[in-house]
Amino acid sequence: MKSHKKVIILGTGGTIAGLEPPSGELLEYKAAQVDVASLLQGVAMPHGIEVLSEQVAQIDSKNMNAEVWRGLIGRVLRWQKQADIAGIVITHGTDTIEETAFLLACIQSSSKPIVLTCAMLPANAPQADGPQNLADAIVWACDASNQGVSVVCAGQIHEAWRIQKIYTDRLDAFDSGAHGVWGVIQNGQVVLKRNISKISFEFQIPSAQFVVQTSNWPRVWLIPNHSGSEDLQVLAWLEYAQSHAINIDGIVLAGTGNGTANDALERALNHAQTLGIKVWRSSRCYQGVQRKQKADAFTSAGYWSPYKARIALILDLLYQLESASKARALI
Repeated sequence: MKSHKKVIILGTGGTIAGLEPPSGELLEYKAAQVDVASLLQGVAMPHGIEVLSEQVAQIDSKNMNAEVWRGLIGRVLRWQKQADIAGIVITHGTDTIEETAFLLACIQSSSKPIVLTCAMLPANAPQADGPQNLADAIVWACDASNQGVSVVCAGQIHEAWRIQKIYTDRLDAFDSGAHGVWGVIQNGQVVLKRNISKISFEFQIPSAQFVVQTSNWPRVWLIPNHSGSEDLQVLAWLEYAQSHAINIDGIVLAGTGNGTANDALERALNHAQTLGIKVWRSSRCYQGVQRKQKADAFTSAGYWSPYKARIALILDLLYQLESASKARALI
């Protein structure tokens, strides 16, 4: 453990910072009420670790958006440059933590670990899980074997690539599928279960600095296929975008099975692509891998879930913007 260095805690809100009402109705709690410095007061700190904190945002993570992401990435970049910072911990809501973790993992270029943590119960709940999750995250952020982006919750360490929320009412709300968890934290001790995954990207990634500096991120929509799906959703969006001068840059299909869409929806997506809108095909199956067929006009999202595929497509489009910007600068 790098006990001679510091850990920075970046707060973004979420249930971990939430409060339940005086009535005690747990489901009526309000997220993002307690600042991160106050959250740390109830956390048992590892010996010799100095913990700093900064409030980056204070939102319910269902409201996470590009503006907050840009601000968060900017602060991550700033703290990674500090020589005495051993790692970064981010408090976050459970609803979209897998998306934020995936985004950070894609653009991470530093060896300093980024650990996201959360809670399923608000801060003033009798059995609040936030303090222990935060303590575990600090321990893992200081561990010499940690050089990636991960999520710590309920004593489990999940890789950013694998994690998905699968429960709405359990403290161990997350799963890493067939790969299993990266490790566990027991009584303040890290026990790794396997090596970190080796990921090969089939999409382009812009520089983190360009991501932060670009205020207008590409607009990418997610379209599901289901029984009774119609093309009207896509066609109506295209018409609305045209009439309101809104650019649609990409669409990710959350398809059934191997990323399938019914005939009408498939035609509408093909039409969208003829208009210059990039279409990616993913599977809504939890453990699904979208395998590209030879004649398919759409890009395969591979093993990324629809939600992670959407972020991947945003990054791919940002990379194209960055490349075009560099080309113009050379003229």
